Amino acid sequence: MIKKLLAFSIIFLFIGTSIVSSTEKIDDDKCNIINFNGNLSGYVRNISENPIEGALVRVIFHNTYEEDYSDKDGYYQVTNIPLCKCLKIGKCSKEEYKTEWTLLGIHENTVHDFILTYTEDF
Repeated sequence: MIKKLLAFSIIFLFIGTSIVSSTEKIDDDKCNIINFNGNLSGYVRNISENPIEGALVRVIFHNTYEEDYSDKDGYYQVTNIPLCKCLKIGKCSKEEYKTEWTLLGIHENTVHDFILTYTEDF
């Protein structure tokens, strides 16, 4: 149990420092935004692979964000994301579940599935 807690703490610290450094103000001129036709879609499921309805999926970029909620099948689609060389933060959250974060390079049609874990499971 202590090893799991230590491993979780180290991973959380690593992700936290990555997210903090990646949310600093980005100069749009240096980012070479091509257009805003990128999208992120996928499914939100629990660890048993069951769909989670009503999870908020948010893509954070350039001091703003776009978001969508998962439907009854767990499917979501976030649109209007700028296509550029910058990494975006993908965040998926729902009450009673641990929030998941990831860094993503967004292309025209990017797919990423989120697996959420009950907070009670920790």
